[in-house]
Amino acid sequence: MPYKLLMVDDEVELTGYLKQYFEIKGFVVFTCPSGEEALTILQNENPDIVVLDMLLAGKLDGADVLKGAKKTNASVRVIMLTGSDTVEKEREVLKIGVSRYLRKPVTVKELHDAINEVLSGK
Repeated sequence: MPYKLLMVDDEVELTGYLKQYFEIKGFVVFTCPSGEEALTILQNENPDIVVLDMLLAGKLDGADVLKGAKKTNASVRVIMLTGSDTVEKEREVLKIGVSRYLRKPVTVKELHDAINEVLSGK
């Protein structure tokens, strides 16, 4: 059974490209630009892994979505992406429970490797 991947980022062109890439690799991929939409998808689809940008369109940021994701499914695996270098936010999401914390820009290979490592429990 293929893994379900949720990609949450307000860079729609990026998530569109990544959706195509990961679907070719055998994932079922959901994308959305906002935290509010992400929480709905998390409840309805129960993804195996979430790639989540820290800064999002809408009222919720990545940390808010992470908290909601963990309430919905405590074992959901989350890779947090950020283009900023705020140590406070990094500490906050690490306490909540991210599997990986990656700084943008990341290559598709780096992201794919991180997803594979998280899914395999490394």
